[in-house]
Amino acid sequence: MIRSDILNQVRYNIGLSLVDYVYDASWETSAAATDQLHSETILQGDLQKAMNHVAADSRDKWERRMLRLIATQYEYPLPSDCMTLLEVAHNFYGDWNELDYFYHNEFYMNFSTNVQSYPPERFTLQAKTSNPVHYTGTITTANADSPPVLIDTSANFGITLTGEDINPGDKIFNITDDSTGYVDYLSVGTWTVSGGAITTGGTTSLVTSADISGLSVGDILNKIGSSDTYAIISSISGSTISFSRLYNDENTGFAVSDTFNAGTADRIYLTSSGLVADTEEGLVGGAEGDFDEDDSYQVEDYYSTLDTLLLGSVPGQSDTLGTETLLIVYVPYPKFPLKYWHPIELSDAYEDALVAKMMEYARKREHGEAPQYEWLLDKAIGRRKLYNKGRLGHKRTHIKGRTSNIISWQDTNLVDHRGI
Repeated sequence: MIRSDILNQVRYNIGLSLVDYVYDASWETSAAATDQLHSETILQGDLQKAMNHVAADSRDKWERRMLRLIATQYEYPLPSDCMTLLEVAHNFYGDWNELDYFYHNEFYMNFSTNVQSYPPERFTLQAKTSNPVHYTGTITTANADSPPVLIDTSANFGITLTGEDINPGDKIFNITDDSTGYVDYLSVGTWTVSGGAITTGGTTSLVTSADISGLSVGDILNKIGSSDTYAIISSISGSTISFSRLYNDENTGFAVSDTFNAGTADRIYLTSSGLVADTEEGLVGGAEGDFDEDDSYQVEDYYSTLDTLLLGSVPGQSDTLGTETLLIVYVPYPKFPLKYWHPIELSDAYEDALVAKMMEYARKREHGEAPQYEWLLDKAIGRRKLYNKGRLGHKRTHIKGRTSNIISWQDTNLVDHRGI
């Protein structure tokens, strides 16, 4: 089944005219698309919510992900598309052991940050307590300035795992010594273009007479005279450089009277607070307040939007790369079909159920029915249930929670279409 077929079935049931997406060039402004209660935008939102509900209720589509245990780390990120967690298990010398779920209060009553030699046996979850990881790497040049500067000559901080820019205020986490700082601005060790002249300025683009043949998408621009400003290049066409914004000077941008530097960002200047001991990360360590060569680091988003898996006990050693031992099984959020001809990521057997759920939304709108808060909350919690089969074989239902800050897997598609 494809997006257009489902939408037209709902239109037919409601009594709206059908849309021929292929030949009707005006379908976006047609009566069916602009109906006050059932516009194209509203129906697409209904489709996304209905897809989430059917996927959560049916549990036909599931994913498995292996996570790498890291010594002294007890918090781990769940994948960004995890909707319902089904199972957590650990491979201990070839034997799979299911972990028991504990509610938060039960988990912390028996939790200790002391490193243990035996494998994890229990876990709990937290919702929206972790930050998406934009970048991970290793320090190549020690720096103990006040505040210290993160230098990684192999990095390109304009190209991230999430596809999102590194913003002022984003979090720097030194994994090696468990310390935290915050981004002030990105900079470059050796500029590719120095003192570039601007013939046309702007807040999202500039035109230059300088030779910019050595620049690439992801490189940064800096306004000379304002060291903390930077813009990440999104496109280059001839002598025109485009970017989303000039950080730390968004409203002004570049003027004809300005000049600029440009190059590949390989260092991050921290805010005046520098590096301090981290009290939130799931690591056991001691902050040193500087960056040493070969320290591991990651750059995280300022906002916590991910879920965290907390393990008890704290691992005493790290898994060898390529031999991850922690298994999670989960129901993912189905991807929304972006084009009218794109397929829906559910079995065709659920076509009628999908249409019926969308009709439920439509009828409630027509009758002005607003569900009560308690019902909506229970419904949302129900879609996020954790179903964990205990060691004695009995079935227990628990509530799913959250993902951690230390990234042990790379997820380059962090777009989240939740909307339950």
